[in-house]
Amino acid sequence: MKGWRMVLGAVAVLAVMWGGVWMTGHQSDGASPPDYAAQAAETATVIALTDDSDNGRSVVVPLGATLTITLQSNPTTGYQWATVDPLPSCLAVVSEGAMVPKENPDNLVGAPGQWRMALKAERRGAGTVSIAYRRAWEKTTPAAKTFRVTVQVE
Repeated sequence: MKGWRMVLGAVAVLAVMWGGVWMTGHQSDGASPPDYAAQAAETATVIALTDDSDNGRSVVVPLGATLTITLQSNPTTGYQWATVDPLPSCLAVVSEGAMVPKENPDNLVGAPGQWRMALKAERRGAGTVSIAYRRAWEKTTPAAKTFRVTVQVE
């Protein structure tokens, strides 16, 4: 008898939880809830720097916008992108070091991809973002590549 009570109690708890989840997604007038993610995506500004040709650029980033830097990378070689100096105080890291694989139809092991960093313009100001492509254990060896961008947040 105790087993049935536990099962009925669990079913009741799940029904209440499911009802709460269902209610948060439905309004009593039958209208769909607002799609806040889509609204945010429509109003968000993204400034994208996508390759070496953007090295040395100066960019103006609106306050609240996101600056993404995407660079070619192959971490299987031991090389990785990393910031060299502290970031300007007007920028905050949203994500750093996300690897985005390139299309690889042959499923090659060790195939290159893209390294992506996203920074949010949180306050007005200016500064330089400096990134180096190096092996972490080669402290005294110069970086194989460097990437710099001067940012003005307005």
